Amino acid sequence: MRAKLKLILVLIFFLFGICIVRLIYWNVSKGHEFEKNVLVQQRHSSTELPYERGKIYDTNGKILATNERLYTLVLEPANILLKNSDGTYRENKSATINALATYMGIDSKQLTKDLRANEEKNPYYLEYKKNLTYDDISAMKQFMDKASDKKSEAESTEEKDLIKQAELVTGVYFVEEFKRVYPNNSLASHLLGFTSAGNEGQWGLESYYNEELNGVNGRTYAYLDEDLAMETTTKEPVDGNSIVTTLNLDIQKAIEARREAFDTETGSEMTSITVMDPNTGEVLGMTSSNEYDLNNPTDETLLSNLYSEEEIATFKANQEKVEAGETLERKNAGEILTTIDAFSSIWKNSIISDTFEPGSTFKPFTVASVLEEDIYDGTEGFSCPGYLVVGNTKIACSHTHGSIDFKDTIAQSCNVALMTMGLTEGKETFTKYQEIFGFGQKTGIDLPGEANTTNLLYDVDKMENVDLATNSFGQNFNVTGIQMISAFCSLINGGNYYQPHLVKQIVGADGNIVKNISKTLMKTTISKETSDELRTMMQETVLSGTGTKAAIEGYTVGGKTGTAEKITAVEKNGKTTYVRNKTDYLVSFIGFTPVENPELVIYVTIDEPHVDYQANAGLAVALERQCMEDIIGILDIKSSEETTSEETDTDETEESESEGGEDADITEE
Repeated sequence: MRAKLKLILVLIFFLFGICIVRLIYWNVSKGHEFEKNVLVQQRHSSTELPYERGKIYDTNGKILATNERLYTLVLEPANILLKNSDGTYRENKSATINALATYMGIDSKQLTKDLRANEEKNPYYLEYKKNLTYDDISAMKQFMDKASDKKSEAESTEEKDLIKQAELVTGVYFVEEFKRVYPNNSLASHLLGFTSAGNEGQWGLESYYNEELNGVNGRTYAYLDEDLAMETTTKEPVDGNSIVTTLNLDIQKAIEARREAFDTETGSEMTSITVMDPNTGEVLGMTSSNEYDLNNPTDETLLSNLYSEEEIATFKANQEKVEAGETLERKNAGEILTTIDAFSSIWKNSIISDTFEPGSTFKPFTVASVLEEDIYDGTEGFSCPGYLVVGNTKIACSHTHGSIDFKDTIAQSCNVALMTMGLTEGKETFTKYQEIFGFGQKTGIDLPGEANTTNLLYDVDKMENVDLATNSFGQNFNVTGIQMISAFCSLINGGNYYQPHLVKQIVGADGNIVKNISKTLMKTTISKETSDELRTMMQETVLSGTGTKAAIEGYTVGGKTGTAEKITAVEKNGKTTYVRNKTDYLVSFIGFTPVENPELVIYVTIDEPHVDYQANAGLAVALERQCMEDIIGILDIKSSEETTSEETDTDETEESESEGGEDADITEE
């Protein structure tokens, strides 16, 4: 047994000896080859190449949203603070620190301190400076690029020394990124929206067309080849598509300037202006109060303009609760509880997101329905004693019009005549035409956040005669601004309802057109004959009716005023009731030109103007006229031949409206 054990031990030692000799042989003779085989299989580095988000242009190719190329200085402390075997730092440490100090103005002492502090915590990735422009880094990049120059070809000793110093720089590189920039700051803020981290569109066109605007990041992979030389493979980024909008930058600037002047001089809870081409559904301009800087959408001064310090403090406290996972109870869907809620109330587009009673601007739609159904032929007359009793309810008119012809009912904005028309046509016909004109439905405009008004109209089965009577002149149901102007365009363009839209073209990063978005005819609402008659009736509004201040010398202008009495929630005995408080109004005017062949429609709404007497539609008329005067010049709309001195006179009807308003007081008889 001992002899066998000795033999086995000798054999084992012999085999170990063979292995050791073999390993030494492989290490000496083929060690370098094995090292290369291992290294060539390892990915040395990978760098993400950012795509550029698509730009946003106005209809004439002017930039509304673009990108700025920015850089982040990234350091690798472990590769800068390399040491020799004796514990001293290698030459590259001083070369790198000196270069950063010389070419980027970084304090060398602070840099050394920061490198040592992050040597273990962030050894290979320390974002040292962010949001650098090319001007900030160009000198350093040019110096680092010298490392690839050949010293043998350098013409001077100084040049050779620079190349040598550049070769010693290690652990420094720049990460490229793009920052969204809005050259016009707050212009069209409610239309454009903005982007958050990760190129996510928030609100407006940035959100709706987010997938089109975004691209795909690329990446550069670096490998070691068999000779340990660096080889790179690059997957190029795919830039996003750009969009060309229907917006006219000059029109947008003009209407924003007019709105801002009104908000400064008079003010309101919300002032809005929408401009549209009635023959295509293209939105040429859109603005409302509380604009914000797209380059700084979370500026807290925005909140201080609308809310008290106590309210803002409450919002912040609630925001912290939500972020901690707590659920807050809301009294209603629109209640503002958190900071995000408060900002969202500013960021939203009120023209598509908020609802209101349209008031007398709805009257042309009622007239259109009775003409279209041949219930009236336009030759009839009405008697207005200043009110109409429907059931047990006495509904007042703004004036006692006496005898009034059908053709003057819109111009004089007679509630009694409109109620008579509505009651005559009946609930089925009235609600049928509400649907035909798109009320209670979304328009499908290419913007996020369009309000759903399905439940804000009366169902035909639940509608009473008093509801029908008040609905006929635009009261007791709600609409959005975009619904009103889109439907109104069909009244004056021959009956064609075009889907409202803001983008007309999608363009690839190479400049080639990806998609043309032309006008979309959704339906026909009324006949051309009815449309022609309505335009004539609404021209009388400007010639001799409630909108004479809208007249522009040299142009035929038509339109309709509105003075909607608002409803207020009142708490009494623990119950909430809704009443018309007779003091708060939304006034409006929707106008168009030329009457013969409309090219331009402008809709102005002013919610609770800051004046002693709010029921003055003349405020909206005057603002609309200012905008129209600017825009007919921008679009070079030719003047009309049909111009009389009456078109520029202001008669007593306008003054009367400014004193009494148009719409009804409702009292129980």
